[in-house]
Amino acid sequence: MKGELYNIQSSSDSWIGTILRSPAKLGVALALGAAALILPACEAPDQTAGSGADTAQPQLGETQDQPGATAEQQPPADGPEQLVGQTVVLNGEVNEVYGPDAFSMQAEDTFATDEEVLVLVTGGETPTLVEGEAVQLTGEVQQFDAAVIQDEYGADLDQTLLSQLADEYEGRPVVITPSIDQLASELPNNN
Repeated sequence: MKGELYNIQSSSDSWIGTILRSPAKLGVALALGAAALILPACEAPDQTAGSGADTAQPQLGETQDQPGATAEQQPPADGPEQLVGQTVVLNGEVNEVYGPDAFSMQAEDTFATDEEVLVLVTGGETPTLVEGEAVQLTGEVQQFDAAVIQDEYGADLDQTLLSQLADEYEGRPVVITPSIDQLASELPNNN
């Protein structure tokens, strides 16, 4: 019976017959076949994108959805509404301080417009901000919808302030950030 298992073809010039007659050659052939199937999987694109596994912050002028696309490589967006749903790094001056959790700023390096954008700080203690002060922060651009913001961040934001801001900013883009990354005194090239 052992001869029948390995002697599928009697012709000695058949490469399949040669492999099947030798258990060692059969093992090598199976290992090579398995390697041919497994190795291409090592070069598959990263499947963790968007799953929260990638915690790297985007650099100044680039967005989370466009890694490596910096302001020098790609012109800034015409307005904040084009970046809704994306994480951005903003670097600019505080225009108006509405309270400890909210202020407006201009970020011309991210948005090719002089339109100010509202920033809501949703976590922790916020440093005292002064109009004209340079700040840098990382946040997500969203459409201002007071009800959605209250549902998602209600415990962290002053509700009276949120109601007041809804009158001016409802439907406009807003950047929501857990904290301010740097103040003017911490930014490079500011003495």
